[in-house]
Amino acid sequence: MKGKSWLKYLIYIILIIVLLLIKELFMKKLEENYLRFYNINYFLFIIVAINLIVGIILGLDHFIDEWKKDGTWMIHLPKLILMGVPTLLFSTILLFRYLENQMLKDIYTFFISYGGVKNLNVGIHFDTVLQIILGYVIITSFCKHRRKI
Repeated sequence: MKGKSWLKYLIYIILIIVLLLIKELFMKKLEENYLRFYNINYFLFIIVAINLIVGIILGLDHFIDEWKKDGTWMIHLPKLILMGVPTLLFSTILLFRYLENQMLKDIYTFFISYGGVKNLNVGIHFDTVLQIILGYVIITSFCKHRRKI
């Protein structure tokens, strides 16, 4: 049993590292595309998806444990609403920059100016972390409920 645990976590960390390397490739393409054409297109969405997948991988143990249990599937709504919705909003803050709504652009400007992120050429920042947390919150919000007789 111990060998399986080592192998499982080795596979998890390899998956996470591969995803982060792929994300970095897309970040370079995104930056080149942005600097050349001032256009973001689909690269930003792929980067967000990769971060969500990393969060899902981190919460996979919980999901697998729930999968093995007997009962009916439930969604833990308080967790999903109180943790998921805010992290969804704040993790997509970079997308606000490219929308036509001035209020959303102002929100973007506020968070960027106080968050220390001045341009796309930065390392890890709060939206990346929140995207990973969002993936984790989503996958751990699924649980099985067993009725007591």
